[in-house]
Amino acid sequence: MAGANPREYAANGPPTATRGETRMTMEMRMGLESMKSKLAADGIEYILALFVDINGAAKVKQVPVGCFEDIVKDGAGFAGAAVWGM
Repeated sequence: MAGANPREYAANGPPTATRGETRMTMEMRMGLESMKSKLAADGIEYILALFVDINGAAKVKQVPVGCFEDIVKDGAGFAGAAVWGM
């Protein structure tokens, strides 16, 4: 299954969806949980959210790792002023 950790699968069997959860959202949840565990294990404190503006310039925002799931689900919330020239 995409996004599932093979070691977790071997130890715990296949992941199961919660009530009302589709296979895709289940895989996304498993991927998020796996990534959050990896970030914690590696001692990561901040991540960089990035997008490329219409002029091809990279725009970056430093975000605490505790907000990782919010960024994945809702976006980083860049201000409109970050895209200059429009």
